[in-house]
Amino acid sequence: MAPSPSLRLSRRPQTLGVVLPMLVVALATSAGYYVTTPPPLAVQETPVTATVPSGQPVYLGVYTLDEDAGRSLDVRGVQVDVTSTREIAVQPLVCVGGDVDVTTAPDGSCRDIVDPAGTDLGPEDELMLQVTGSGATVALIDPVRITFTEGVRRGARQAGAPVRVRVLPPGTPR
Repeated sequence: MAPSPSLRLSRRPQTLGVVLPMLVVALATSAGYYVTTPPPLAVQETPVTATVPSGQPVYLGVYTLDEDAGRSLDVRGVQVDVTSTREIAVQPLVCVGGDVDVTTAPDGSCRDIVDPAGTDLGPEDELMLQVTGSGATVALIDPVRITFTEGVRRGARQAGAPVRVRVLPPGTPR
């Protein structure tokens, strides 16, 4: 005699209940990795160098997007790491619509000079550093670290060239 239908154990396949959550977790992890891991930016080994009198600001171009063709970055911030025997002022700036190598007067090379935070860095622009020393020193600056968004991707990457600035003692002719 067969047991009544109410006493029978029925088994439903549990495969969907196990595979679907695993698939959702895998997709979420992949999407999270993609969004938070943009490709690296170009880093150079050869330093940009300058020698300037004490108190004279010098502008050094350190990164341009033509090194990373086809990209546009919405810059959120720029971190600068400086090693120096004396206090030295370093300010990141963006040369809009131009580029500088090493100069004390970037106005002739740039359409505009702006703070990098909130700037869209495109192929016509260059990230530069304004360096001012108040006494004899040598400053070594690592390639900058740019925090940015690029489409849906966001991250912070090292970029550009290192910098070496020699500041002459006050009163020393250049």
